[in-house]
Amino acid sequence: MGIPKGGGRKSGWKMSEKQKKLLADIARNKIPSTAKRIAAMRIAINSLVKKHRMTREDAAVRLAEYAETL
Repeated sequence: MGIPKGGGRKSGWKMSEKQKKLLADIARNKIPSTAKRIAAMRIAINSLVKKHRMTREDAAVRLAEYAETL
């Protein structure tokens, strides 16, 4: 079955291209408004929590790790 990449119900941790672009913009500080940056992070975290049944903390850590690789 392969090695699961992420936590949760589904084996692989996948992000949509739109989410990847959004996270890349956040990581590179291309979103000038702090409120919009926070909202974008909330959207990304919520989608991970909903899709993959992760805790909010796990989702935040996963996003931070992903942002570092960009």
